[in-house]
Amino acid sequence: MTFINHEDDFDITLHVGIRFDQLENLIHENNNLIIKKEKAPTCTIGVEIGNLTIGEQKRWTVKDENDIEFVSQDIFRSIKEVVIPYINKYSNIENVFHLCLKDDQEASLNAPIDYVRAMHAVGLAKLLNKTELLEDVIQQKMKYLQEKKDFGLPIFMDFVEHIKKSLN
Repeated sequence: MTFINHEDDFDITLHVGIRFDQLENLIHENNNLIIKKEKAPTCTIGVEIGNLTIGEQKRWTVKDENDIEFVSQDIFRSIKEVVIPYINKYSNIENVFHLCLKDDQEASLNAPIDYVRAMHAVGLAKLLNKTELLEDVIQQKMKYLQEKKDFGLPIFMDFVEHIKKSLN
């Protein structure tokens, strides 16, 4: 949850994220762009609930104590109807692997930074022992990032080199 304070009220947004520690640790092994403290809370995938359900951010506004009951019940309903099924689906690492292989709207919604999603796909191929797919995944993602002229391509390529060295 995020609380957005205003002068006379505040809004609440609801988010869900999934983290695979082994993957995130692999991704961050050679990442000197962020400090250790910033590496710990990273998520492998995640989304704000409104973007997932209605295509735009959903905010619950609390102006006074009379709003609390409705807002809390509606948030709880969203947790039951959206968050729990999301966790059930994406706590399966294979499902996340297949999501990260894609570069469509669903993949972008759940893993919006293209080069990071590409690194996740490569890292998951390694962790899931899908070595027969690894080179194809690398080539597919490299081509996608090159076509987009993605600023993260050099970071992706450094990660790929790290993965390849770890296989030898």
